[in-house]
Amino acid sequence: MYAITKWGVPLERMGKQIKTTKYNPITFLPQNIYEQFHRVAYIYFLFILVLNQIPILAVFGRYISLAPLLSVLIVSAIKDAYEDLCRWRQDK
Repeated sequence: MYAITKWGVPLERMGKQIKTTKYNPITFLPQNIYEQFHRVAYIYFLFILVLNQIPILAVFGRYISLAPLLSVLIVSAIKDAYEDLCRWRQDK
């Protein structure tokens, strides 16, 4: 009788390797965006972006309102990717 983990893998077949990375190449973008929008500032920028798309409420150009949110999201994603890459290298 084998002890089974919650993933359905017998304990004897699981390695003793520890992973400290948060992402893998497939889940990086969705998980990173999900984590970014848990911060109140990003929700505020998204709210301003949506309001600026309504012609009556538009204060400045429709597409220029994308710049603050996208720039912060891109810089944060690059930082998170770099940190995760460093963790992956240390795990090896």
